[in-house]
Amino acid sequence: MINRALRTFEIDILYKNRWVLQILNEQIQENLLSNHVYRIEYLSSNQFELFQQNLSDGLISFGNFLSCQMNKPLSIEFKNNFQTILFTIQSKNGFYLKEFDYSNSKYEILLSFDNIYHIESIEETKIDNENSYWNIHLISIDKEVNEEYKDLITKMRTKIESPVILIQFGKLLLANDDYLHADYFARLLFNDNSMKDNPTLLAALAAIHHLLGSVDNRRNDHRSARLQFEQSLKIFLSFIPEDHPMLSATYNNIGSMFYQDDEHEQAIIYHQKALQCQLKSSSPDIEAIATYSGNIGAVYLDQKKYEQALINYKRSLQLLQQLGESLSLAMIYDRLACIYWRMDRAEDALPNYEKALQLELKYLPENDHKISVSYFNLSTAYAKLNRLDEAINCAEKSIEQLLKSVPADHPEVKENREQLEGLRKKQWLQRLYD
Repeated sequence: MINRALRTFEIDILYKNRWVLQILNEQIQENLLSNHVYRIEYLSSNQFELFQQNLSDGLISFGNFLSCQMNKPLSIEFKNNFQTILFTIQSKNGFYLKEFDYSNSKYEILLSFDNIYHIESIEETKIDNENSYWNIHLISIDKEVNEEYKDLITKMRTKIESPVILIQFGKLLLANDDYLHADYFARLLFNDNSMKDNPTLLAALAAIHHLLGSVDNRRNDHRSARLQFEQSLKIFLSFIPEDHPMLSATYNNIGSMFYQDDEHEQAIIYHQKALQCQLKSSSPDIEAIATYSGNIGAVYLDQKKYEQALINYKRSLQLLQQLGESLSLAMIYDRLACIYWRMDRAEDALPNYEKALQLELKYLPENDHKISVSYFNLSTAYAKLNRLDEAINCAEKSIEQLLKSVPADHPEVKENREQLEGLRKKQWLQRLYD
């Protein structure tokens, strides 16, 4: 049952039997093994190709307890449409199954499920004109000294780094694009009553749901993401108060998912909760507060409630200015300019567009598309104020910048050229009738 669960990744069985797995594996590792052991497997062509492809990399793991024979089989059975494989395995540790009196089993040795093997060789042995088998020679590595393994595992451990093993496991599943098992594992833990009085484990479980929500968000499945973030919140609220600073990111994420689904009133409620968590904190996070204020401003902007949007974006601006120059400041200046533009206040939009562009020129790559957009916006603001020389200059720069990232026949280039020609025609007419 355990081997089937390891092979098919039945998390509920593995979780319920985790202590058995751990104890059995420790017992195997305590028993020294001096001889080669053997095991026959039947692999599909695709499975066998994986072995051949890994020959150059050299490392392989079975992921389950491996039962083996002590003596090389005298006869080998063949199966249609399968490659017959005889594994010859050299392992330092193994458990003698005779201690359990498995007298009716052909297997005599049990190898650890976490063994890593180096593929020494793959050789074909012909029995007759029709039948042959492959002899794959494996040697278990010392994971403490094998540099290839250490390099591989170090990269993975960095990717899934966390002080809590549960979070590491959740990250590992997601790193392998195994969302379904990660989700199932989180739900399994939620129903484990033994965790109810352990805040550390509950926080880890909430973090896993947060990770799952982030994956859903990247897939643009905002409803599923919101449900995961709400489950994370539900778990947090079982052991911390609703205004705890730790909850601010979760409230904010729930609000963002409502915003993505155009549920603006709910979005504001949760962004406000995120903001209040930080404002009530003994050590408030200024950058987080600026973000939450900006998010509230974005919702009001979508609702065309421009005065409320201005209030929140200006708060965000003041906070970010305390932290020094950054692209985040450029984004706020750009949003403020957008609001003023929609309020038909071009004279107020203009200086904000200018400040956004200055920061973008300083911090964005030389060929970034956003710079072209900012030049275009500046051009329209100058034109609105009848400052046509500056408008034409910015329109020319917008096209010049745009051509650094798109071909000359791109629709946006055509749009910008039409804008430029319109400005030039307007300027010519003004001069003609002055």
